[in-house]
Amino acid sequence: EENVLEQRVLRNRYKAKVLDRFPLEDYHDTTLPPQVAMFAHPEGLTCKRAAPLPIFFTIIFTSNEGRRVYASVLTFHDTLPQESLDHMGGRHIELPKGETIWVPKCLCVVSHWPFHEAYKEFLKQLYRLSVSTSRIPLERLICNFMHEVPLPPEGLIRVQYTIADKTVYIQRSPTNVLPASRVAMEVLFTLLDKENVTLLFTCLLLEQKILVFSEKISVLTVVTEALLTLAFP
Repeated sequence: EENVLEQRVLRNRYKAKVLDRFPLEDYHDTTLPPQVAMFAHPEGLTCKRAAPLPIFFTIIFTSNEGRRVYASVLTFHDTLPQESLDHMGGRHIELPKGETIWVPKCLCVVSHWPFHEAYKEFLKQLYRLSVSTSRIPLERLICNFMHEVPLPPEGLIRVQYTIADKTVYIQRSPTNVLPASRVAMEVLFTLLDKENVTLLFTCLLLEQKILVFSEKISVLTVVTEALLTLAFP
C-alpha cells in the first residue's frame, strides 16, 4: 500500500483544470484566459501528506493589443476523496487510520482592474467562509461581488465592500493625477538591496531584457510590478 501510494500518487504531477466558474459563459468583450489553470498551478498538481498554508499571488495576462488581464489567485489544499485516490493509484488504497492526502486547489478572480488588495481580502474571506458555517451561500457572495459592487469613478469617491467581518475599499485616482501605487514597494526593497534595485532600474531604462525568478511565486508579480511602477509611475 505504501509503495503504491508513494509511486503512483505522491510522486506524480497532474494537470490542473477549471472545476467551476462564474459566470458560466464569457462576456461579449472578455473571455476567460484558457491558460489560467496552468498559470494558477505552474508546477502542476502534487498531492501531499500535510496541507501547507494558503498562499496568494497575482498573474498578469497581456493580449496582442497590449490589454492587461489580472488574475488574483488564492491557493489552498483540500482533502482528496477516497474514490479519487483509488483512481490515481489504479487500485484501492487503504490509508493508515487518521492519515489524509491533500490536493491543491485555488480560488481565482480575473479582472481588467488591478485591485489586488481588494481581491486578496475577498478570496481570503471566501475561503474562510467555505471551511466554516455560514448562513449565506458562497454563490450569493460571489454574485454580489461580481454584479452588485460598482466600479468606482476616477476621483476621490471610493467603494466600500464588506464580506464577513472585513471591509475593503476600492478606489481609482483622479484624471491627470499620478495613480497611487498598486503594489507593495517595500517587498522589492526588502528582497533586493538598493544597488540591485538601481541596477534593475537602469536595465529598464536601457530597454534590456530582465528575467525575474524566485522560490516564492507570491513575490514574482509584486517585484515586477514594483519595477514597472518605478519606470512608469
